[in-house]
Order: sequence, then structure tokens, then C-alpha cells
Amino acid sequence: MRAYLFAAVRNRALHSTRHAAVARRFEESERAFGGESTRSDDVEDAEQVAALTQAITALPGRTRLAIELRWLRQMSHAEVAEAMDISIKGVEKLLANGMRLLRRHFE
Repeated sequence: MRAYLFAAVRNRALHSTRHAAVARRFEESERAFGGESTRSDDVEDAEQVAALTQAITALPGRTRLAIELRWLRQMSHAEVAEAMDISIKGVEKLLANGMRLLRRHFE
């Protein structure tokens, strides 16, 4: 019985120490990222949105339409396919091509 109690107390102490370390890291990350946004953060966010909007506008017509329907209007692949009168695979191809072009634009 004595060995069992010793092991239980030791395991509980280790668990408590690990939990305290995780809680401390979480609080540090909250302070670093969860604080109130500053004016420069808001400006930076607005610039990123403007750059993304400009990049999407520069995409070819059908690719741009597929991306706008899928991501801006939150439509499913099937709904985009029906709206554009193409197959679901066609939608997937347009979205993949659009994402490739957007990645290349922001490299």
C-alpha cells in the first residue's frame, strides 16, 4: 500500500507540474496574440484584404467566379458547379488553378 500511495502522489505532482507549464505557455501566447488590436494591426489587416481582393480581381474570369462563389459566398462545390453549369471536377480544377495563381502572386 505504501508503494502505491508514493507512486500516486508522485504522478499527481508530475501531472500538476506539466499542467502548470501548459497553462503558463497559454497565458503567454494569449498576451502576445490575444491583446487588443492596435491601429497598425487594423491598417495591416486592411492592406492584406485589399491586396487579396486585387489579386482575386486579376484572376481569369471563370476562375475568379469559382473562387468568389466558393469562398466569398460560402457555396459548396456542388452549388458552384450548378451555378456555373459545369461538373464538380471542373469546379475543383478551377479552384486549384486559382489557388495556384494566388500563391504565385503572393510569393
